[in-house]
Amino acid sequence: MKIKEAILCAAAVAAIVANGGEKVIKNGDTLVFMGDSITQYGKDSAAGYLPLVAKGLATNGVNVTWICAGIAGNTAANMRARFQNDVIAKNPNVVTILAGVNDCAQGWPKNTASTPNDVAAMADMAIQAGIKPVLFSPTGSSLESFPQSITDYAAAVKSIAQARNIPYGTTHEAFRAYIENPVNPVIGKTDKGFPIRATIDSLHMDVVGNRIIAIEMLKALGFDSTEELNKAAAAWNEIEPFYLARPSVKITTAEYNAVKAAAWNAGKSVAEYHKELFLHGIELMRQNPSEVTATAGASVEFSVGALVGFPAYDAALDCGRALRQNETDIRSEVGSLSNVLNYAVLAAIHELPAVAEANMPTEPVQVVTTSVFSKQVEFTVSGYTGASTLSDFPVAVRIAAGSPSGFNYSDMANSSNGGELRFADASGRSLSYEIESWNPNGASLLWVKLPALSQGAKFKMYYGGTPADNVQSRWTWKADYVGVWHMSEEGGSVFDSANGMEAVPKGNSASKQSATDGVFGKGRVNGVPGLNAYSGQSMLEVSDLTLLDVGDDFTFSAWVKMTASTPGDGIARIASRNRYVAAVYDTPDWQLAITGDSTLNGYSGSKTAVSGTIPSAMNTWVHVAGVFNGTTFTAYANGEKVFEQTIAAVQDTNNKLVFGAYDKDCWQGHFIGNFDEFRLRDAVSSADWVKAEYAQSSASFLVAGAATDVQGGGVEPPAAKPSVVFCVD
Repeated sequence: MKIKEAILCAAAVAAIVANGGEKVIKNGDTLVFMGDSITQYGKDSAAGYLPLVAKGLATNGVNVTWICAGIAGNTAANMRARFQNDVIAKNPNVVTILAGVNDCAQGWPKNTASTPNDVAAMADMAIQAGIKPVLFSPTGSSLESFPQSITDYAAAVKSIAQARNIPYGTTHEAFRAYIENPVNPVIGKTDKGFPIRATIDSLHMDVVGNRIIAIEMLKALGFDSTEELNKAAAAWNEIEPFYLARPSVKITTAEYNAVKAAAWNAGKSVAEYHKELFLHGIELMRQNPSEVTATAGASVEFSVGALVGFPAYDAALDCGRALRQNETDIRSEVGSLSNVLNYAVLAAIHELPAVAEANMPTEPVQVVTTSVFSKQVEFTVSGYTGASTLSDFPVAVRIAAGSPSGFNYSDMANSSNGGELRFADASGRSLSYEIESWNPNGASLLWVKLPALSQGAKFKMYYGGTPADNVQSRWTWKADYVGVWHMSEEGGSVFDSANGMEAVPKGNSASKQSATDGVFGKGRVNGVPGLNAYSGQSMLEVSDLTLLDVGDDFTFSAWVKMTASTPGDGIARIASRNRYVAAVYDTPDWQLAITGDSTLNGYSGSKTAVSGTIPSAMNTWVHVAGVFNGTTFTAYANGEKVFEQTIAAVQDTNNKLVFGAYDKDCWQGHFIGNFDEFRLRDAVSSADWVKAEYAQSSASFLVAGAATDVQGGGVEPPAAKPSVVFCVD
């Protein structure tokens, strides 16, 4: 049985709707949701019950303005005390009242400080103000046991609604029917709680629980026909992915090579392919629900972070239900959601042919057909002062009308994007490049990978033609870059150019993160100093992936500029791989941070930092780099070594990578300022490498010659000759 069908079935079993389908709300009305934490937490996600109700109404032709009046911890008495300000003063047409969980948790019926009488009082206040109240029974103070107090409270609320002839929503009854229905053993009560949950903690709603509430609310508002509920369910299935799945399994090195090879061959970033692989695995599990075991000799921890929507989520639940129905031990976790997600990953990986290291895809070697182009510009590396030659080093190329001299976008065959550009080294070999930003009416920024960076190295840019070959930008970051976040997006998530690991804004002011002037192109504003420390906080979060497991020898570098002092512990986190659990800050795997505005800290397996003085980052861009090499940490600022000290070896514990804060808690270690060019490299960068990354912030790092005509250029490449194959029997 599909999850939505199971929910609708349970809703039908529990149906005790007072209004019999009479529409309580109409198009253009304002709807207030009054409640406690279940309501407060049900507003932010697309899968929260408040947005679901609004979308369910809209798909049935009723568009409403909705307001959340849920406050965590509220009893019915608390809600009654603020009803005038939070409901009546908003002048809504309809108010839903979902109360009672906290009353029962505080000892009702013996505790008379808050009772169903307060629910009755709110209903009367609404009626007197000309607002239509809709009452709902409490879901349960513990959905594993359903104490009698909750059942009695629900009966009291039902009586209040009947006495006033107002709609009553059967949320409590729906949960009991759903959880106790034998068709849903996977959601049932077990010694380990819900293997596949309707809640996250037996109280607050998960994806399933929010839908149960949303369905009961639609019914109580008069949208209770099968057609109306099915239309709502179909609309919910179209919601953008919202549930972050985090499967993690052990696979072999050969299997991991197979995943990487498949990604390259598909022309996908590794992180994006991980997600596609996982979703394909969900489909495989849907077709054949079964336990999937790891291949013998598995040693690689393979992690995926993928957002899924209702269809994939429901498919996973269906798989879990099928698996659990064959289990004799009710405590078994075989059908748990986390296990099903892991099975899905393994099922998809097992379809891929193993790939030996020697057979991994390599960058194609191509020669630029210069005759296709009409114009060329030669660049010379002049700002590199290192003694060593750096392999596969990406350099910033800036172009605009008149810069280089004689360059004009109008000379391009297609100036709407930079796809026609080709770069070649002195031997004519085509160079991979990435376009960070393209503006035919202004400045554009590109990153070109030089096979050998040295003082005086030369390469050319060709344009004004239509090349027949392809250049794939992902090879630009071939030199062991795990993640490259340019921070140039106007808002929202920050893209990773190396492997597609998105950095997602989090925190109270996450929506206020925006673009700013960066060191190269655009940068990112993190935090809002004009607001208080709590409301102005934000950070960027990268989900845990196998790619982040770089061992204890790697480099992290970034450009940062502080615009305000850091609240909380005074340590401004730049990058931190750690976790925050139950109000305890775990020891970070590794971390780079600034104390004050001029002390750079490095952490590895300890809350105690090694540190040294750097130029002040307050209102000034500073390039920082931390090089972890086993038990040695070397810090750089603006290309110069600051200190080198002994440090604990990094431990990979499958945590998220966070920029600008300490994981979940933005208050502690919140970096207020601007970010640009965050890079994680699975290599011990040399002093020359770090110095070159810093030095190319200057436009003079490259010297461009004037644009010139390509001798004999502008000729279309010859059409490929048809091949003839002779077959002999």
